[in-house]
This record gives sequence, C-alpha cells and structure tokens, in this order.
Amino acid sequence: MFDFLPVARIGSAVTWFRSKIAKWRTPIGLSALVFVLCGTVWSFAQLNIAITDLDLRYWLILAVVISPLSLAYGAVGMLLAGRSAGTSMSFGTAWKINNYAQLAEALPLPGGAIVRTAGLVQAGVNTGRSAALVLAGAGLWIALAASGAGLELAMRDHPAGAVIAVTGMFASLASVGWLWRMAGPVNTGLTLMHRLFGLVLTTIRLQCAFAVVAVSLGLLDALPFAFAMIAGSAASIAPAGLGISEGLAALVAPQMAMAPAAAFLAVAVNRLTGIAVSAALTLPDHFEKPRHNGAKA
Repeated sequence: MFDFLPVARIGSAVTWFRSKIAKWRTPIGLSALVFVLCGTVWSFAQLNIAITDLDLRYWLILAVVISPLSLAYGAVGMLLAGRSAGTSMSFGTAWKINNYAQLAEALPLPGGAIVRTAGLVQAGVNTGRSAALVLAGAGLWIALAASGAGLELAMRDHPAGAVIAVTGMFASLASVGWLWRMAGPVNTGLTLMHRLFGLVLTTIRLQCAFAVVAVSLGLLDALPFAFAMIAGSAASIAPAGLGISEGLAALVAPQMAMAPAAAFLAVAVNRLTGIAVSAALTLPDHFEKPRHNGAKA
C-alpha cells in the first residue's frame, strides 16, 4: 500500500538533477554565500548591534554541548536506519557517516542523503532499500516539523497554521506507514521517537542561537523557525539550503512578533556553528595518516 514511490525513478531523478545543476554549482554556492553575508550585515545594522554585543556564553553552549549532541543524535539515526534495513554498524561508523553527511550538505544537491544511502549500502543493504529508508526518514522529519510549526501558528490565529498542521500530519502518517511497511512496527516506533526527540533538540538549538543575539525564545515559539530551518536545509538548490533557511526564518519572524533581522542572524549563527563543529570533528580523522606497525630500527 505504501510502496507508492518507485525508488529507481527517484534515483534517476536525483542523477538527472545533479547533472543539470553541476555546472551551476559554483555560482549557486557563491550567490548563496553572498546573500547570507549581505543578510548578516543587514541584520547587524537593523538590530543596531556589533559582533562584540553577541552573547558568547550561549554560543559556547551551542558549539561545545548542543552541536556535538546533535551529531550524536544523527549517528543514532544511522543506527536506526541500519536496524530497519536488517543490518548493523558500530556507533563509530554511524558517527563518521553522519558527520560526512552533514558536511556533504554543503553541496548544492542532496549530498547528505546520498552519503547516508551510501553508508547503508556499504553496510550490506541494497541501494533501493537504502534510498527508500533514507527518503522515508527525511520525509517524516520534515512532516513532523511542519505539524509542530502549523500548530504553533494556529494557536496564534494565523490563517495558514491549520493548513500547514493538517498537511504535516497527513504527511507524517504517510511516512510512518511507508516505514512500517519496510521496517516493521518496532523500528518505525523507534524512528518516530527519535525524530520527535530531534525536533525538541532542534528547538533547543534555536533557543541558544537566538539567545546569542539577545532574543528570548520559548520552546514552542521555536517550532516555526525549526520548520523554516529544516525545510530550507532540505532544498537541494543552494548548498545546505544556505540562505534559504535564513530567508524563510526572516519571513516567519513577523508572525511571531519578532524582527526579521534577529531571525535571519540567529539561524545563520546556528547553521555556521553546526558546520564548523562538524568539520572540526570530522576533517582531522579524514586527514589522519595511516599508522604502520613496527618500531623504528
């Protein structure tokens, strides 16, 4: 019933899309970077603050505690995907795959999904099943974020809130059904709980990021911004949705009685911190020289 997405066609579509945008990769990436830099300068000017006014205490919490915890959360997600596919991997392997997937999001294509799929294939899962599991998990992630954002907006009497919430709930049910069909009820339940925990973790990340720019944000108030961030990152046009998440957050801000500049800057702080931490924890391992047994003569 839920095998309604032909994986072979999905793979072909991704390959076609990558080939079409390959020659535009550099200008797209540079344009997105320029947009974020200009938006950041505009945000500082609009908020009338300087870099020295940022609260580095919350930035340290974001960089030293929450970002590594988010990477561990992603590694657990890889373990669950492997379990759903009927295979297993060590936490260390899952950690590396997830970290490289985070860095691969810096490409203007679904790089993270490709790396995660390749990780499952390397663990012995066939390509079609790997791609389907990654896609279903990503769909559930976005759908849950939409449900939470829609409910929060609906409570604020926003006309689009109910529509977003209902759409997200139906999409969540479809994703859960698809996972159930592929992975069974136990693995589906574990994946659902994992994604819900991730949504809470994302809202806490955003609370810290907003605190860096001296803006107080409630846990539920962070849900629409979480959806903006997740939806933007899911976009394959700009690297990691660079500029898209920030722009969506700025559009959401007035609905939350907040300055768009504050939302743009907070989401940019969150994103850049996450990429920096992921790179710091991953690249040293990548460039590590192979060790040779034996002592020097």
